[in-house]
Amino acid sequence: MTKERSQDDFFAFLPPYPLSILEFLKTELQLGKRYVVMDIHEQNGLLGKMLHKHVHLLCSLATNKDYQVLLKEQLKDELNFLTLNGVATSIGIEDDSIDCIIIEEQLFNDVPNTKKEFERILRLNSYVLSLSHKRILPEDSFAFGLERMFPSPKPTATNIDWKAFYQNGFQQRSFPCQQRFSWEELKQYIQLKHPRVDAEKIKRLEGLFKYYQQDETVTIEYAVQLNYGLFNHNVPAISLRKSIFFNLLKPFAFGFYVLVKANIYFWKALYKIKDQLVGNSK
Repeated sequence: MTKERSQDDFFAFLPPYPLSILEFLKTELQLGKRYVVMDIHEQNGLLGKMLHKHVHLLCSLATNKDYQVLLKEQLKDELNFLTLNGVATSIGIEDDSIDCIIIEEQLFNDVPNTKKEFERILRLNSYVLSLSHKRILPEDSFAFGLERMFPSPKPTATNIDWKAFYQNGFQQRSFPCQQRFSWEELKQYIQLKHPRVDAEKIKRLEGLFKYYQQDETVTIEYAVQLNYGLFNHNVPAISLRKSIFFNLLKPFAFGFYVLVKANIYFWKALYKIKDQLVGNSK
């Protein structure tokens, strides 16, 4: 197996994004054909691959160069999919050119400069979405046994102050998803991720698979955590002079409202009297 083939196979086993996220972006955030979206990721551009068909342009910035090459090859015939070079703190595009940014949470290595760069490239009232996969590990599950056998690397602590990052407020959502493996897929995945795994450990892994398999597959459950909020929020400014002027007008506006209402009732009463007089004369 060549190095390139191994890389392609490894990327094929990346955690998925559920269709419910795509529906959320389309219906709740109203991302559509007039939007230019940037997807900043390391080696999981699956959401961008799902979303690009529904927006005007999807700009994919992969910090993993091998994955960037793979995406460029896979989507070379798509006119509205563009691969970019750069990192979250330095994106070589024009000011005010992006309508929405999607970024993997672990790529917030320099929050102040990332925020500054996002403010530069985003248009007014644009969304920033931060995504992360959290593996669910119930004790009596295949995922728990796999984690004990092959512990995941400790994630880099980001300690992001989301309230400071999203100065205009933000919301959080969680979307369930799952990943299924046949025995051959699981073995290939582990051998790609742990090239030096010995035969004895593979045998133990097979025993774990057989114990938990259903319909010859095992399942790993995830929760996809989403933070989202507006950047460059545009609120029309009202000068102090205008504010004072409108406050002074408030009593007069109420008085004018009373006069209009009184005028309406006066004419209604007058026409009613007229109708009664005409009726009596007949």
